[in-house]
Amino acid sequence: MQKPHAVVIKLDSTTGLQTSRILARYGIPVIGIADDPNHFCCRTNSCKKVLAANTTNEELINTLIKLGKESAGKSVLFPCSDDSVLAVSVHRETLKDWYGFVIADHEIIDLLMDKVKLYRYLERGGFSIPPTYFVRNKSDLEETANKVPYPCIIKPPRPTQTWSKYFEKKVLKMRNPDELYAVFDNCLRAADILIIQKWIDRTDSDIYQYYYYFDKNYKPIINYTSRKLRQWPIMMGEASLVENCPKDPVPRESIDIYSGIRYRGIISLEIKMDEKNARHFIIEPDVGRPNTSIGQVEASGVPILYTMYCDALGMPLPHYTAPKHTGVKWISFGRDLLASRAYYNRGELTFKEWLNSIRGVNTFAVLSIRDPIPSIMDAYNFFKVILRFVGRKLSCVFKRT
Repeated sequence: MQKPHAVVIKLDSTTGLQTSRILARYGIPVIGIADDPNHFCCRTNSCKKVLAANTTNEELINTLIKLGKESAGKSVLFPCSDDSVLAVSVHRETLKDWYGFVIADHEIIDLLMDKVKLYRYLERGGFSIPPTYFVRNKSDLEETANKVPYPCIIKPPRPTQTWSKYFEKKVLKMRNPDELYAVFDNCLRAADILIIQKWIDRTDSDIYQYYYYFDKNYKPIINYTSRKLRQWPIMMGEASLVENCPKDPVPRESIDIYSGIRYRGIISLEIKMDEKNARHFIIEPDVGRPNTSIGQVEASGVPILYTMYCDALGMPLPHYTAPKHTGVKWISFGRDLLASRAYYNRGELTFKEWLNSIRGVNTFAVLSIRDPIPSIMDAYNFFKVILRFVGRKLSCVFKRT
């Protein structure tokens, strides 16, 4: 008997690709939905079919309704981006007749995704976060610019397409008040309220990710911890090299932001350690969805996505939730090459250190022998970028001569 389908939303991402492959390995038939069906991640053989739809708006919901009406039974939704989590959450009443999904109440999703609400909640709870300020206008900025420690970062409550029009990065790092004033007008055009925080000056390897799965009784039945070794963009990006962490760097009780809000489903929480001052800081969670390095969790023998699948269908949950394997190291090669090059240019990484850092890598974001086309296309796209870069450099050399 065929298992109910899983529908992976935002397949055109490394998170979507890994999620699709993981579910397929459990014998679950997968359907992907992508903004760009020509994306290299959509060339995976782990999906029965791939549908094209904007995964941030009503087009996604209309596609899901049409798919649900055509399906014989309930399928399970796996949103793989913040926008798709929000879309499913907002339209949960419409979708529940055709789909199973595990998402906390919308008020909780909104609280944890909106960084203004999140940081205010964390401040009230006495949790350790960097010094944080909320700015709505020039008057607020003048007050904040004189007291925020530098360097600092400025970011919107949520990444939006409007923000992306003005800035390539989701978070901007400012070294002094002049830099802060220089970007402020465009920041206000992209968001009604802005968050300014002290920059915690630690390395990428001081960042840890705590993973959880909360059952219907709001109990954390899965706990898993990993450590970033590098990320791209460096200092403020997504993981590119990760290893599992057998021991939590800080007790989970000290970062328990969930017990008071009745959370349910999958979530990961990022913290940054400041071992010099014996402190830790909560950065932010990934809510209601797997994150970029979800393949590393599953490769450790933790069935976090299959638990979500079973929970959504009311099936018995897996009884094995502790890591079966240690020494698991995950890499996203393309991003890690970019990150490594950046650190090399800063004089903070040698070729020998890079070789040592990737020793023991045994699970991958894109590379797969069973599913080779995405990795071939990814490598092809990466080398095209390298060739363009080399071409520009050579062109500059010839012009000078």
